[in-house]
Amino acid sequence: AKDALCKVATLNIGLEDTLAYYAVESFSEGFKKTMKFQPRVIKQNRGSSGEGIWIIKLKSGDYCKEYGEASCNDDDVLDMVEANDNHSEEHTVAEFVEFCVRGRNDKSGEWTSKGVGKYLEGGKEAGGQLVDQRFCPRIVEGELR
Repeated sequence: AKDALCKVATLNIGLEDTLAYYAVESFSEGFKKTMKFQPRVIKQNRGSSGEGIWIIKLKSGDYCKEYGEASCNDDDVLDMVEANDNHSEEHTVAEFVEFCVRGRNDKSGEWTSKGVGKYLEGGKEAGGQLVDQRFCPRIVEGELR
C-alpha cells in the first residue's frame, strides 16, 4: 500500500512530513499543517491511473519555514494538478478536504476531475486512505514510491 512511504518517514531516506490519513479529523488537521510547509502530493490508495493523485501548491506561495509552525486556513486557495490527465483546478483548502472526504456536493464546489473524491470512504479496512508527501520538483527525473 502507498502508506509504506510513511514507514520510512523517520529514516535517513524519508521525509518527516510524509503522513497517511485514514480518518477525516486527522486528514483535515494534518493536511493543513503540511500544506502550509511545502507543496504537496496527495495520493489516494485506490488505483494506479493517476486519478486522485494531486500535486498541490498554495496560490499565495506563503509557506512557513519549519514544519509544524503554522497551518493553512480553510479559505486559503490551492492550485492543483491531477496526475491522470494533468488538468488544473483551483479550490480552497475547505473545498479540497470536503471533496476528498465526501465527494462532490455544495461544500466542495465545482470540480472538473473525472474522479468523485471520497478517498477515505470505507475506512482503512476498505482501502480508504490518503498519503500526503512533499512535492519533489525533481520528480521528472524519477518517481518516489
